[in-house]
Amino acid sequence: MKQLYAVSYGRVSDPRQADKGISVPAQLQANRHYAESNNIIIVAEDADEGKSAFRDDIKRPRFERLLHIAKTDPRITLFLVHDSSRFCRRKRQANVLKADLERHGVRVVSVTSPYDEKTIAGKWMESIEETRSETESMAISLHVLSKMKSHIAMRDPETGWCYKNGGRAPAGYRNVRVQRGVDSRGIPVLKQLWEHDPEWATLLRHIVVDCKIAQRMSHKAIVEYLNAQKIRSPEGRPICISFICELFREDRLLQAAGYAFWNREDRRVKGQRFKDRSEWVTVENAHPAIISREEAQRAREMCGQKHRTRVPPRLEDSPWLFTGKNFDSEDFFVCTACGGRMASHIQGGRHKPSYRCGTVTYQGKEACRNEQIEKVWLEAQIVSQIKSRFTSETLDLLMLQVAEAVEAETSQYKVALGNIEKAIREANTEIGNLVKAVAKGANVDLYNTMIDECQAGLRELHREKEKLALAKPAISNVDIQRLKEYVNSLDQVLAQGTNRERRDFIRTFIRRMKFDPDEKRITIYWYANPIQVQSLDMCTHEDVRCLTGVGGGT
Repeated sequence: MKQLYAVSYGRVSDPRQADKGISVPAQLQANRHYAESNNIIIVAEDADEGKSAFRDDIKRPRFERLLHIAKTDPRITLFLVHDSSRFCRRKRQANVLKADLERHGVRVVSVTSPYDEKTIAGKWMESIEETRSETESMAISLHVLSKMKSHIAMRDPETGWCYKNGGRAPAGYRNVRVQRGVDSRGIPVLKQLWEHDPEWATLLRHIVVDCKIAQRMSHKAIVEYLNAQKIRSPEGRPICISFICELFREDRLLQAAGYAFWNREDRRVKGQRFKDRSEWVTVENAHPAIISREEAQRAREMCGQKHRTRVPPRLEDSPWLFTGKNFDSEDFFVCTACGGRMASHIQGGRHKPSYRCGTVTYQGKEACRNEQIEKVWLEAQIVSQIKSRFTSETLDLLMLQVAEAVEAETSQYKVALGNIEKAIREANTEIGNLVKAVAKGANVDLYNTMIDECQAGLRELHREKEKLALAKPAISNVDIQRLKEYVNSLDQVLAQGTNRERRDFIRTFIRRMKFDPDEKRITIYWYANPIQVQSLDMCTHEDVRCLTGVGGGT
């Protein structure tokens, strides 16, 4: 048997999962047992404890480390997990991560339910497992949300303040955990409350009452005043305009007046941050107040009200092609120095519009490198690179590869269908023979049991046939002429299309762009091309280098 190499990963969202037999040591041991049975050497193993694989905002550093090892070590071809939910509980994200590993010759294996994803049945089982994991997480989430709704109004018997549902406390407060007895298993019951932050509670009152109400300072003036005093945000960063805007949001001011809110944010609808006010859960006198309700209302009135009846045009139809997100909801153009997204910059006068790090825009020139890239030049270079990767020759080759893929998928499906139909015919024949034997006087009880078993097997075969029909290849031949017209229409789209059409068109080909201000280099990350292009051409403009491609996916 060929020697294989792998990495091994375990994960639990809650340490109490160890009581259910799926602790990290148990998962890693199962991975080792599978490796020993299949002549696999585990190069590295690691685990994340207390890390969810369902929420997108939670980082899994050890998972990321194993992904890096799997993609950089040429020996590794397997990524072992206890079951598919340990790898990722979101189906779409799992597909993206698995596709990235496959580009490096690595496939994910669930040791408790291994299947060959190269077959139609394997692909079907993989999809079922991913869907099951995601729906289980959704069910748990709904249960937790129902408990959180009642929890926010529950008051602590010792302090009289309401319990909190976790998360970071707003400016002016800090989280404090208190023990309130033990549960039936003897585990301490910990509750979270808010108390005044020694520094920021006084500072928040000063900003609201003195700066805004008494001196009528603008948001920008408050930012300049605080930064001049060398005051940092609760996270230790310089004060920026967005931080002050957040402080003077109506619900934030009411929080400082002792109100608690839950079920405010809407994470399901893109472009809509908050739910309708009627859906909010509000509790008065839920924690120690920093300002009065009257002071909160007065400060809010001085901020003015901005009534928006629609999404601002700049958000839905921006002329800046590389700002915002990609189709995977990642920042499309980022700065490698600080990790921030690149933003638009218009200085005015003789200066040309350019892209620069958004951290500089919002936090000042000391926060990151103030390197700028001319907008018109960069956009022209990117369009040129897109067109150069899809020439007439590459499209002809694509057509040939698609035709081969269609033939291979269809052939595999026909073979699998033929095998099932053959097994059905054989089962029917066997049942017929058993019935004839009974008619001739054979042992009725024995043969009836055998007939029942054959009929059960026959029903299972019919179910397999139905599943296979659902997985029937839906690939059809590509109209190569239409594809060429689509690529050639790039000039027309960029010249006459709306800004949204131009942005979407570019994101069809490019997944992400990164700018290194130290090296003055831009790297383009392409979506996986049907034809793997090797390109190392460098385009230079004002000492900024545009790395057009490294391998097939970058």
